[in-house]
Amino acid sequence: MAVNCMKAADNNTVITEWEEIIKRPNFHVLRKSINNSALYQYKVFGSFDDISAYSFYSVQKDLDYRKNWDKLVIKLDVIDVESTAHRSGTNRQIYDSGNELIHWIMKYPYPMMNREYLYIRRSIIDFRRNFIVLISRSVTNSNIAECNEHVRVYDYMSHMVIKPYESFDKPGFEFMLTYFDDARASFPSPAYAWMAARGVPDFVEKLHQAALKFTDMKPLENILYHMMNDDDADDDNNDDDADDDDSDTGYVINQSETDTTSKKQTNNKKNFLSRLPEPVVDFDSLIWN
Repeated sequence: MAVNCMKAADNNTVITEWEEIIKRPNFHVLRKSINNSALYQYKVFGSFDDISAYSFYSVQKDLDYRKNWDKLVIKLDVIDVESTAHRSGTNRQIYDSGNELIHWIMKYPYPMMNREYLYIRRSIIDFRRNFIVLISRSVTNSNIAECNEHVRVYDYMSHMVIKPYESFDKPGFEFMLTYFDDARASFPSPAYAWMAARGVPDFVEKLHQAALKFTDMKPLENILYHMMNDDDADDDNNDDDADDDDSDTGYVINQSETDTTSKKQTNNKKNFLSRLPEPVVDFDSLIWN
């Protein structure tokens, strides 16, 4: 189980800050209070043996597919991008999606108003250390004006780390999710804390079920291709490079998902870029921060 990550050395003082509130066969949910308030940050440690790490990642990354399986989605669209997907380093061992600005409107139970999120998302696949990171953070300024139909959430963050047992395309992985948002709820805080504590594991269950269907519906898209297959020009002109040691280090994903996203004006881009999260590929720091 991924909960074994809690046994990491030199983290005993951090462990005591977290309270375990839900324990299920495939995952545990912990929480800790934020600045002695009624708000909590949540952490989920878990594992699945019947889906691949890439399927679990893809159902979160593919927003069009999420609109089908997540019935709480009212609107979920990429409205701006930093750049097309790329791999960093001469050895091509890290895939970096680039930053995406996402507009999300989420259905909330009656009598609460629906919530609206504007956030930056970035994903990184580290082939050398064999894990995927999916980072989301809210932004407060944008060209999308607030309206009376929704409550905009100003403070939101989500860090998902996925670590396969063997490779990204084979079943079996452990994961860690760290999540926080201040939904600006007007009803009693304990009631919202109760709802949030159960909403997190329900979301994980939905991810699992969606990943199972994704594997059946899109088998070809669920295969990670060897990294060298994406080196079109290099492979044609540098046959010797194809035999380098890093030729068997991992895979690349389909990069076409960002091709159809429109660009904003340059002055808006500067404001957007100033709020981008830095790439994070440190598995241990994501677990314990």
